[in-house]
Amino acid sequence: MNKKSVLMISSYLLLYIVFPAILYTLKVSNPMLLALTFVANVLLIILASFLYKETLQKDWLLLKEQEGSWGKLFKDITIVFILSKALSVIGIMLVSNFINIEDLAQNQQMLNDFFQNNPFLFSAFLMVIFAPFIEELVFREAIIGPVHQDKRNKLILNTIISIVLFTAAHSLMLADAIIYLPITLSLTYIYWKYDRNIIASMAFHFINNGLAILMMYIQFKLL
Repeated sequence: MNKKSVLMISSYLLLYIVFPAILYTLKVSNPMLLALTFVANVLLIILASFLYKETLQKDWLLLKEQEGSWGKLFKDITIVFILSKALSVIGIMLVSNFINIEDLAQNQQMLNDFFQNNPFLFSAFLMVIFAPFIEELVFREAIIGPVHQDKRNKLILNTIISIVLFTAAHSLMLADAIIYLPITLSLTYIYWKYDRNIIASMAFHFINNGLAILMMYIQFKLL
């Protein structure tokens, strides 16, 4: 892991995890909490853009210059997206006799509550812009990206670490991995399929989260 990766991950932990936790502990009013969290998130995006400017430009141009690459990418994303959802359903069915299925919905319920209790634009920014951009840089590029392609064992190890950390970061309990592991594997697969192209995995992440917040918007607008 190079200095850029350490700075990216440290900044993510500080601005996205520690800073909001401190504000919450201090019982800052909700409007102020949202405003300060938004500022912290924007600062993190600016820092990440500066740190990975060359990588983002290079990966964007690689996709742009290859004829038919965008069409192929969205076709692959569609197929992998459907497969990931199918795997989640199968996983839930397999463990339904061993755990309380309602426990699996706690994280989703928290997302629903967050969506209902906060401005739509803030929720959309967090899920559709911030998460795909920052999380792909933190959990994919910062962990897997710096490893030279000749170091096969190190690449495998860092890929496993990336998968475990991303899944854990989105799970309130161990059982939540049944839901989030398939999408984690899918994001990692797209990242690797396109030769560790961070723009490719960002596109998948963007579409996945965009569809999720669209479904929540429709659900709560209809209720």
